[in-house]
This record gives sequence, C-alpha cells and structure tokens, in this order.
Amino acid sequence: MSIYSSAKNWLARGAALVPLQPGSKAQIKGFGPYRKKITDQEAARFWFEQRRCNLGVVCAGDLVCMDFDTRAEYAHWKAKAGDVADTLTEISRRGYHVFFHVWDDVVAGTGGLFEVKALRAVVTVAPSVVMGVEYKVVNQLPIKRVSFLAIPGIPSLLSERQKDKPLSRENPQRDRGGDLLARIKAAWDIVDIANQLQAARGRPALRSRSGTWWGGLCPFHDETRPSYYVNADGRFYGCRSCGARGDVINLYAALQGVDTRKAIAMMAETLADFGGAVTS
Repeated sequence: MSIYSSAKNWLARGAALVPLQPGSKAQIKGFGPYRKKITDQEAARFWFEQRRCNLGVVCAGDLVCMDFDTRAEYAHWKAKAGDVADTLTEISRRGYHVFFHVWDDVVAGTGGLFEVKALRAVVTVAPSVVMGVEYKVVNQLPIKRVSFLAIPGIPSLLSERQKDKPLSRENPQRDRGGDLLARIKAAWDIVDIANQLQAARGRPALRSRSGTWWGGLCPFHDETRPSYYVNADGRFYGCRSCGARGDVINLYAALQGVDTRKAIAMMAETLADFGGAVTS
C-alpha cells in the first residue's frame, strides 16, 4: 500500500493528518496538531503522493494509540490482552502501534509497557520509512471500540475512584475529582520543571514568546536553532525537530532520571506531603 492510499484510509476513519519529513518523524514546517492539518484528499495527494512525505496521524477525539517501544513489551501485553488486542496494529521502527477508539475519558501517559498517545499526539504510521525502517501493518483489522479502562495496563494510570466510577462522555456532570494525574499536573508548573531540566542539561533558560508559549533549545537532542516549545496553559511540550513531546510528568521523569511510572509515584508522594489527597 502506498502512503497516499494509507492517508486516504485514515481520512475515511475521520482522522486528521500531518505530513512528516521523508525518512523521519519530524513534522513539515507549519503543520502539527495545534497548527495546520490535512483533512481532505486533495491536500493528501499533494503531500503524500507528489511530495512523498511520511504520514502522521493525529490521535484526537476518541482515537488512541498504545505505543510499545520494544517487541518484547508488546508480546507481554498481547498475551494478557486477549481479544482486546484484535484491532489495527502496526509494527514501528522499534516496537508496535496499537489503535483503539474509546468511549470514556482518556489520560495520556505510560502504562509501564507502553505510552498512551492521545489528546492530539501525532503518531507515525505505515508505510512511512524512518531511519531506513518501513512501518508495516501487521493486523489489518478495524479499529476496535472499547472502554479506555478495558485496555490492559490502563487502570494503573488512574486512581481507585476512576476505576470504580469510570467517566463517560455521555455524562456531562461527571466528577473529575478522583483523577490523580490531573491533580499532579495541576500542582506542578511545567515551565519551572522545564527550566530545571534546561539547567540540568546545560541549555539556556526558556524564553517567553507570549506568556503562554515558551521556547528554546531542546533538552532531548543537540541543536543550534531552537525548535523546542512549552505551553504553560495546556501543560505540554514538544520539539519540532526530534519529535519529543509530553507533559509535566514526562519532564519530571527526565529531570529525575526515572521512568514515567516512578515519576508519577514520586509526584503523588510529594503532593500528599503538601496536603493534596491522592485518592478519594
């Protein structure tokens, strides 16, 4: 299947697309989840057939991707997932991408074996080629619609209250008070944590562009022209060059030199020490 054919399939699923630099995951200038996106076949033909760009899909709305970094992690998860794993699955450069449509609220982060790509994250999809490796579809199945909580590994991201009372888009009066990750993210200033990481990695402090947007040299790779940004209101960061992205928890994990699960535990403990209840 050509990249343009894959792009048409994703458009038919209702997804927005982002053209990526050929041979990499870097987004084409001017495009991104918070910038210009491709939503029609004419634009898709230009970027993916004529320009032969790699294909990025925006995981927004109810579309979620479980991103496994290694084959072994995916195999371990699949053994536990059973029929839940019967959904569109692609093999990436190092691991797997597993796609779902979910009907309840989504939390981005890590489930230990995987990272949850959601909330406008851009995922590179087949048949893109990254560093000489072609992404391939291994399970050409419809994208399964499930409860977010039914995906193995997801409940570890949520507080006990969320597990007992799953949230639903159909209930606009839902109580978000039990969302541990939301309370953790609200308690930390992402710009402050980002600047601590800048200092720890020998980068200049970030500069304010508008009060909400901050920018500077990326702490995750060497560069001379700033391509790194932090959004203080949305509490997310990203790099237009290397493709790094995440939230304050990911930055805290990088600052402390731990994985995301450990970072969540450390931040929850600190929150509790300062009087913030971490469970309901």
